[in-house]
Formats: sequence, C-alpha cells, structure tokens
Amino acid sequence: QMARAVLGHRGFTNKDIAADQTAYEVAPTFTRATVARANVNGTVVAYPSGAPRISSSYLSEAAATNSLLQARDFSNASWSKTTMTCTLTATGVDQAANSASVCTATAGNATVLQTVTTGAATRASSMYLRRSVGTGTIEVTRNGGTNWLDVSSLISFGAWTRVMPLTVSGLTSGIANPSIGIRIVTDTDAVEVDFAQDEVGDDATEVIPTTTTAVTRNADS
Repeated sequence: QMARAVLGHRGFTNKDIAADQTAYEVAPTFTRATVARANVNGTVVAYPSGAPRISSSYLSEAAATNSLLQARDFSNASWSKTTMTCTLTATGVDQAANSASVCTATAGNATVLQTVTTGAATRASSMYLRRSVGTGTIEVTRNGGTNWLDVSSLISFGAWTRVMPLTVSGLTSGIANPSIGIRIVTDTDAVEVDFAQDEVGDDATEVIPTTTTAVTRNADS
C-alpha cells in the first residue's frame, strides 16, 4: 500500500490511486451517551449527547464522575460555611448569568467546605476561581484544612482560572472522605467560584456540573 501513495509509481494507474483513496476516506464513528463540556478559548461549552468535542483539536476522555454536589451553587447547604456568605449571582465560565457563586468573607480565615464520602483512592479536586473583591490570600484544600494551598498568585480579577492538580500540588491524594473547599484569609474579600469537582484519578478532566447528586460523564468513543 505504501507504493500507492507515490503518484506515478510504475505499475499503478490513477484509477488505482483513486480507489485506494476512497477506501481510506471512511467517516469516523463516535458515541457518548451524555452531555459533555470543554473549555473553548476561555468559555466552557456544552456538547450534546452523541456530539464529539472539537475546538482546535478532538477531545476524548474516559468516563468520569463528579462527586461534589451543587458544583456551581455554593449558597446551597451542601457547602458548609464558616464566617462566609455565598450567593449564586456570578456569571459563570459558560457566560451564563447567575450560574456561578460569589463567596465573601465576613471575618478573617473564612471557609466553605464539602466532604465527599468515599473510600481511600487516588482522587483529584479542581474548581474555577476569579477574584471579586480584595487582593488578600486565597487558599484551597482537599483535606478539610489540614493543609491549605495558597492559590493567590494564580487567580485574577479578569479571567477565570481553573485550579487543579496540574498547577497546584496537593489537590490530588488518596485519603478517604476528602473535604474540599476554599479559605479567604482577609475579612470582606470575595472570590467567584464555578464548577467545583472531585473525581477518581490524579488530575482533573473537563467539568461535570452537578446539583443534588453526583453526575457521571460517559466516555468518548
């Protein structure tokens, strides 16, 4: 077959070459029985069930489950808040109004946390963050605050930044029942947060929104 890729190769006609080209131009097939999302130029875009995720390239991921509830709504009781208020009033990474949360400290070292009930296994936590008010220290954790990870230098007022194991060492571990969340060190400072996620594996996959239950995104195949 290699010889047929060379035009004019002795012994093969243009008809032979055209036949081989037709044989190899077979349309690919694709299946995924759930909606999936991808970040396209800074905006999270939803792709319908059965549609491949293609922006600058084709994105293919294994199945994944986000075990954090209310991944976008930190005002919900699923998130335990200490000297912090959260409202569902921010424009999200998907550009939808009132789809992401604004969390504001009402005292120093304010926290918001959620525990995932699961056995010990390698898991990864991630979330999108953006500053809203103030320039103080912002930290994240996945062990309930035993270790707080300073992400202040990664986030800004302008663009959303996804905080995840690839950029923040400590957002993946094998502990049972991880407790994931944020600490705002300075009173009255505020951050916007969107698409919080905790999943099996050593790094984050594309976002999977949740409400009252964990949600699985099926594999691309």
